[in-house]
Amino acid sequence: MNIAVLTSKGRVIVRPDTTRAKDGEDVYLPEFVNNVEWSPVLYARVTKSGRSVLPKFAGRYFDSYNLGILLYPADFIDGSEEGYACASCMDHTSVLNLQFRGKKEAENSNNKFVININNNVLYIDNVNIITHIESAISEITKYCWLRVGDLVAVEIEDRKHLCDRQNAPAEIRFGIDGNEPSAVKIIL
Repeated sequence: MNIAVLTSKGRVIVRPDTTRAKDGEDVYLPEFVNNVEWSPVLYARVTKSGRSVLPKFAGRYFDSYNLGILLYPADFIDGSEEGYACASCMDHTSVLNLQFRGKKEAENSNNKFVININNNVLYIDNVNIITHIESAISEITKYCWLRVGDLVAVEIEDRKHLCDRQNAPAEIRFGIDGNEPSAVKIIL
């Protein structure tokens, strides 16, 4: 299972499955990581293999979705391609729960995401989930083949500072439309 990501800047990257943090576990980052950035993502499970999928057919390639976060050890992001690649492939930096929501729930155009970081609340309103995921599938499959079981993720906001070694740990709670939130603690 790979995690194909459409970044907020419209670029395609692929994270290996080892980047996914196990459901419900805290994330412990190594001692050489001193600064962490994050980005909220919508993600979906791929149910049909495909390449070069047209937007009008992209809905056939997933059946469920959820909200998660991607972590980026900012120490590695030095402006080079290698630095960003290193930050994107570190183990346990994709917080993507494998308990999905049905596609029918995504059809409400007034979806509200609530993300709580150390009791600071961020609201993201009126996200058209289906359009975001279908666009991501179409764009990602221009560059790589998607297989059944892969995850497609689309960043819905730019990367932001999350925490550093001086103000860690950081606790993140995130949920959709007031439903039971997922929670993770980032420990440096």
